[in-house]
Amino acid sequence: MGKFVPPIKNVSKEQLEAVYANVYLDLDRYLARKLLWRGMHELTVEKLHTQLTEGAVLDVGCGIGRFAFLASRLAAHVDAIDMTESVINTGRVVGQALGVENVEFFCSPVETFESSRPPYDVVYLGGVLEHFIDPMPILRKLTGLLARDGCLAISCPNESNFRGDVSTTLGSLFDFPMSLADIRQVKRPYVQDLCNQLGLRITKTLGTHYGRAWTNLGGADLETRIPNVFSDVEIETTGLSVNMDQFNDWIGERVEENQAFLDYLAGQDLLRALPVLAPFKFDKALLEKYDLSVALLIAYFASGNYEDPHYSEVSPFNLMGGQALYLLERQ
Repeated sequence: MGKFVPPIKNVSKEQLEAVYANVYLDLDRYLARKLLWRGMHELTVEKLHTQLTEGAVLDVGCGIGRFAFLASRLAAHVDAIDMTESVINTGRVVGQALGVENVEFFCSPVETFESSRPPYDVVYLGGVLEHFIDPMPILRKLTGLLARDGCLAISCPNESNFRGDVSTTLGSLFDFPMSLADIRQVKRPYVQDLCNQLGLRITKTLGTHYGRAWTNLGGADLETRIPNVFSDVEIETTGLSVNMDQFNDWIGERVEENQAFLDYLAGQDLLRALPVLAPFKFDKALLEKYDLSVALLIAYFASGNYEDPHYSEVSPFNLMGGQALYLLERQ
């Protein structure tokens, strides 16, 4: 699938809101792309089982609520917030179709969100920290909503791997727009610096999506992403000769070599299988009533049969996946 909305040219809150409004216009396409990222929510729920049980949860940047609904099986209540109205409305319909009554959706930027429910035992930021223009005021607010023994869980893309090195090289050398809406790369030193300012500590770091980082899924992403990038900078690169066939051949060779690396990690139990949780049961008629794709929603909410099935919590390999999960608690 090609890119279907342009990257941000000038970073502003209004630009970010416009990008995500466009992304969600074609919900089916969004869900189809998100199928690759399943597994992170299940891992988060498994690692935070104690905090989630009978707890209060805040899901920031919730989308249509996949994490919120998984967490709701353990939690007493989940507040789910997102700044895009259409996706919040879809999340409410999905909640009705699941018969879930302990998840409440709010259409609100996190900066202006007000809740009568804090403190929260878990605050989850799934794929949002990399988009915050000024993260510190937001994180201070969220830390203030956290219970004394609560956990701030942050999942985000990770570029410390083969796919990330290729992408970052082009972005750093030529200032190419390598991402749709990412303002920064989130790496462990950055998270540690945030913790130092917030009075938090990293209790655990986990990596996921190693195929995306090193092998076939990462290679496929680069073979699609790089032509899109050159299309975005066509005027700036006029006269530049780009041999995509040669590039793709090289990517294919590296993907094969990298597979041996992942096979070794798995053989040493350094990569483990992502957890699989109980399936959801939908009221399909209700989804159809609202003209939602039943098949895609079932596939998106399904647990197991992951296209990228491994995670690691062993250093340094936990910092080499395509996604990272940081669990933070008060010092």
